[in-house]
Amino acid sequence: MRSTNETGCKTEHCDDTSALSTPVTWGPIAGGRLCAFYQPILDSRTLQIVSAEALVRLVGPDGRIYSPAQFLPEDNDEALRQVTQFMLETAPRAIGRLDAEGFVLGVSINVVPRLLAEPICRQHFREILDGCPLPLTRLTLELLESSDFLNRDGAVRILHDMTKTGVRLALDDLGTGYSSLARLRDLPIREMKLDFSFVRELPRKPADLHFLIVLKELAERLHCDFVAEGVETLEILDAMLVLRVPFLQGFAIAQPMSFSKLREFLHVHDKGFDAPRPGTLGVYACVLCHDRHLRRLIEQQPMIIANSRVIDVRTCPVDRQIRVAGLSGSPLDHLHRRYHVLLAQCAERHALRGRCDGQELDYVQTNMEEWLASKMLDKIMVSTVNASHRNF
Repeated sequence: MRSTNETGCKTEHCDDTSALSTPVTWGPIAGGRLCAFYQPILDSRTLQIVSAEALVRLVGPDGRIYSPAQFLPEDNDEALRQVTQFMLETAPRAIGRLDAEGFVLGVSINVVPRLLAEPICRQHFREILDGCPLPLTRLTLELLESSDFLNRDGAVRILHDMTKTGVRLALDDLGTGYSSLARLRDLPIREMKLDFSFVRELPRKPADLHFLIVLKELAERLHCDFVAEGVETLEILDAMLVLRVPFLQGFAIAQPMSFSKLREFLHVHDKGFDAPRPGTLGVYACVLCHDRHLRRLIEQQPMIIANSRVIDVRTCPVDRQIRVAGLSGSPLDHLHRRYHVLLAQCAERHALRGRCDGQELDYVQTNMEEWLASKMLDKIMVSTVNASHRNF
């Protein structure tokens, strides 16, 4: 829903004056006009842009661009209604114009859930959707997970009624609220978006990748698309690709931009993106994924695993990540080879006895994770020191 660096006015200008709203009469910036910016969303499987999140901005009388935190009062429902109406009318029409250029994208728009509790407001939104020039299956409404509305008894019925139009619903900022699994199961959600503040902190808190993997698997079980916001660096992008998070959004891919800049961006990247060079966070992600995969195989097919190339370190994707990341011969490399020796022993014991004490395997796995976390922390500290020297 939000992007990093959205505080502070922008020097970029809105170049499509025909898409501006009439001057708003509320908020601290008198006479400003609404406009829509777009942040592309990447399909990690094809490395192609498949959608964009439409983000409201305000063009001040001086031509400067302001983010919602600077002009949109969160407790003013009338202002929120006007913004939502403007975005529903503007963004689908703009994205639909790209079809003729060969870019068939989806678009997502933020909606404050409590507005849907108002019958008049809900009916007004339905009327706008009825006249939407874009197929509604390509329109996603993003709802905040932390909203009290989602926990109300009538929320399920209201949201099901909304989906009858064909529009998709997304649960936004996943991880900031406390939705129960039963509530998630009942809501007609087709997309789950992981909160950007969680994702961008992964280099500092790599152990949170465990939690991300669980949420990704939850989305799969609920038959929902899974989007990671906050992919701000190539290091994070690499880790998300390793984890096969389906959809990615953040500054490592593109910043929010005006519609004309979006069109230019799509033409420049019409052949897709190149995968980044593997980094330490990506190796960490690979270590976690492969360990989960192998342990499941040992539980399900121990005899096959004990006699297969799966336990051969030379065919292991982690070994490849270690080599490409320039970590050959490191303590991690030695730990990983020890891990495979123990893995073979564990698989053999499980095949013979029906169980295996994996305590030593757990110990080596933990040591690999701790070594990688320490490596990333050292990198952050060096970067911080260098930055302070430059500013001195």
